[in-house]
Amino acid sequence: MVLDAVRDGSGRLVDFVWRHANAAAARIVGRPVEAFLGHRLLEEIPGNRDAGLLDAYVRVVTTGEPWTHDFDYKHDGVDVYIRLVAAKVGNGFAVSFADLSERRQAARAGGKRGHAAPRARGRRAWGLEPYPRSGRRAAHAWGPTTSV
Repeated sequence: MVLDAVRDGSGRLVDFVWRHANAAAARIVGRPVEAFLGHRLLEEIPGNRDAGLLDAYVRVVTTGEPWTHDFDYKHDGVDVYIRLVAAKVGNGFAVSFADLSERRQAARAGGKRGHAAPRARGRRAWGLEPYPRSGRRAAHAWGPTTSV
């Protein structure tokens, strides 16, 4: 997904508006692509503020430094263990995310049985950079993208 900055009258970054989205990302969030395009982040997914994502995205845009984070997101009817990678793009940022819920469940189940966890078939919207822990490159599964 790609979002552009929304600033208030004083130039302070206060929100983001979707410019690009794809079906894989929409599926992870549980909404159709059309629910995002042209809409504001905090209007559609207000839990981004409570989860600290808005602040992280603002830092990405203002500093130009990419950001990666694995965490539980339990807001707005979404309950996933997710990896986010955000990077500055123009006046906003691009974010890729992978649903790691199955991987974590498999690791927990494998640990209980004493077996190695099978490789999860996590859903990935698209990748920007190597995953920090594995060094593997994320698949660039852009898929059909819809733009405003």
